[in-house]
Amino acid sequence: MDYRDRLRELRLQNKKGQKEIARLCDVSDATVGHWEKKRRHMTIGCLIKLCKYYNTSADFILGFTDIPIQLTDLHPDPAQETSRREKSS
Repeated sequence: MDYRDRLRELRLQNKKGQKEIARLCDVSDATVGHWEKKRRHMTIGCLIKLCKYYNTSADFILGFTDIPIQLTDLHPDPAQETSRREKSS
């Protein structure tokens, strides 16, 4: 799957419009439309914003995996980890 197909899929699953994604990435809504129609590529900065927004890995958005790994699974909160260790001791 091309990452631009995944972008559209994520946007629709989350019931978001192109304008909302455009605002998030500081681009025009036409630019988001161009991404989804495979006419343009997004920047790495926008990819990072979208990963945080959708709480998913870049690998998922870019199509390297079909498993939507949440960012919290990749980088657990250190405070929560300390709390878990203390409770299990």
